Amino acid sequence: AYLPAPVAQRLMASDPSGMLQVDQRDISVLSADIRNFSAFAAHRPPQETAAMLHAFTCIAVDVVEQHHGVVENVVGDSVLAVWNAYSECADHSAQAMAAAQELLRATRHLLASSQPPSEHSPVQPLALGVGLESGTAIVGSFGPERRRAHAALGEPVSVASRIQQMTVDLSIPILVGPQLASRLGQGSTEALGDYLLEGLSKHYSLYAPAAWAELVPTDPQWVSGATTTERHGEPSSW
Repeated sequence: AYLPAPVAQRLMASDPSGMLQVDQRDISVLSADIRNFSAFAAHRPPQETAAMLHAFTCIAVDVVEQHHGVVENVVGDSVLAVWNAYSECADHSAQAMAAAQELLRATRHLLASSQPPSEHSPVQPLALGVGLESGTAIVGSFGPERRRAHAALGEPVSVASRIQQMTVDLSIPILVGPQLASRLGQGSTEALGDYLLEGLSKHYSLYAPAAWAELVPTDPQWVSGATTTERHGEPSSW
């Protein structure tokens, strides 16, 4: 339960080892993160924060597995999932894209505000940002026999993580790297231009899913607040 199922099965079928054990695979990667979660956690009881993380992780695991992927890692409010890393998945790029879009839909209710909006509120609305990329990566385990670590490492993992961070700057919930975008059907994505990603030494062309605006959740609290303001003849704050 604490490792990807294929990794746990391999461990149970083999003797402990302190050797480097990795495979080179062509994979697709999904990196998802809840925006403004640190502020949310700072102003909510620990039990509520834990319940939010539990619900988000359960949803993410279900969505990824329904689209034939594997959740590689969960760290706080971030999830890393991979496709084609442990078993063959011929359409892994398309599966990763479908999972990203479904994850946004599935978490809308969970991340929606429960309090009326206020520009003075210390906690801004929660939102999900997702980065996607495909490419060659190393998947496996390393470290001494008494304390092994498992990971997927390589350019697609780094790019997916960096462009997930860019979802805030570009105000687009899903961003797609150049390799994954090139593997999707024509018209599946919209080009956004070239960007120098943090920590990486070259520019990358970024893309968004076609009709990505339909994926942006409309927080009912913000809509309600804006409607009330307009009824009183005041300009909307947004």
